Amino acid sequence: MKRKNVFGALLLGLLTFALYVYKIETSLIFHSDFARDLYEIIKIAKGNLTWLGPKHSFGGLYAGPYYFYLFVPIFWLTNFSILSLPIFNAFLFSSALSYFAKKSIDKYSIWKGIVATLCLSIITLTVYTARSPGNANTYIPLLLLLLTYIHFERIDTRLKIIILGLMYGIILNFTLTAIILFLPLTIIIISKIKHKKEILFFLFAILLTFLPIAIFDITHNFVILQNTISQHSYASWFNNENIIKGEIGKKNLFDNFFFVSKEIQSVINISPILAFVTLIGLQLIDKKKKNKILLISAAGALLLLVTILRYQFALHYVYPTAFYIFFTIIYLLLETKFSILLPMLFALLLIAFPTRLYKESTVQYYEFERAVNYSIENKLVDSNSQFNLVYLAHPSAILGYEFRYFFQKNNLPAKSEFDYSSAQTLLIFSRRKNIDLTTLNTWEFEQFGREHLKTSKQYKVGNIDIYKVKK
Repeated sequence: MKRKNVFGALLLGLLTFALYVYKIETSLIFHSDFARDLYEIIKIAKGNLTWLGPKHSFGGLYAGPYYFYLFVPIFWLTNFSILSLPIFNAFLFSSALSYFAKKSIDKYSIWKGIVATLCLSIITLTVYTARSPGNANTYIPLLLLLLTYIHFERIDTRLKIIILGLMYGIILNFTLTAIILFLPLTIIIISKIKHKKEILFFLFAILLTFLPIAIFDITHNFVILQNTISQHSYASWFNNENIIKGEIGKKNLFDNFFFVSKEIQSVINISPILAFVTLIGLQLIDKKKKNKILLISAAGALLLLVTILRYQFALHYVYPTAFYIFFTIIYLLLETKFSILLPMLFALLLIAFPTRLYKESTVQYYEFERAVNYSIENKLVDSNSQFNLVYLAHPSAILGYEFRYFFQKNNLPAKSEFDYSSAQTLLIFSRRKNIDLTTLNTWEFEQFGREHLKTSKQYKVGNIDIYKVKK
């Protein structure tokens, strides 16, 4: 029976992997954040190590570097193939789902484990994040592993407690909104350990994961701490100034409850309000104290999220809590006498399956690669050039990571995105037509010298115009 369970779990892993990589090349959106990640990962792969990951949208805080280093080996082994990232990302998700399937099949039954795993695998949140590697997405399989271990395994040694703390700490390094899960997870772990004081090992391990950021800050005169606290940059969160054209929640808690619940519904494909009402009804019949604690913790996480997201909102902020809520729904259905509801839930999720995620992308990487290859082949820059670049598409893409990555791959790195003043050549890549360069007025152009924009040479590669400006 055990061998059959393993086979079933592996088969589910292969099935979900095929689901996540289907049409991945044509549907992959080559957006600026993904290009920035590629740029940072390839720099690490070529020996330029870093203590920091991407910048968070709260104050001057940065993520840890775990996301970047996670993809370095596969990126290097595939000779920096862009598709290696989403494929490896899908593999991480499928592996975590296989682990959940194995544990749920062992504990309940093969049909319950399979249906529960399929439910977790086809919600919009899982499908989207599995197909889109990123700091806001790639921690989800780690969160699934963490939740599965906490709910299905015995926590009977200090080493296990420390490993759980390291896992949660790394998740926090990916996304600060996972802090909402701190209290529910801590309560569950405390309930499962014999010596309650050993929860301190869990807390210590969490703090340990922030060591790379601490080392960077100590060796750089506490620039992160000063920027966040001394300069009050944390206030930009409450004023919604961190994200360009950022959304904002509802200041009224009651209104925000329904707003956030609707956003969660958009990623887990069922209403969390309706799910909680249903589970409360089932709990009144089943009356398991353990399940009551899990239900209260999930509802508490939702209420805390509603409170926090009144000031600044982006959809990926709800991902940790949304996934935790959905996992709790699945687990409680497995635990109750009403697991027959699982096939009904699966049918509803199948109807709501996000087929739109498989449509052909309107922004594909080969356009940018072609523009960079043209620039190199036609000697717009060479190994002796002291050059920098900008990309005129929308405000958040001004730094042009979409192009920086391909220059870096060809061993012709542009100067730092923070150093335009020392560049002798500026390449301006643009999708806008008929631009008057002299009207461009951003920090990058000011640093390079706007007076040099009066004279330029123009080139065209597909839909992208290239302007070369020299001092």
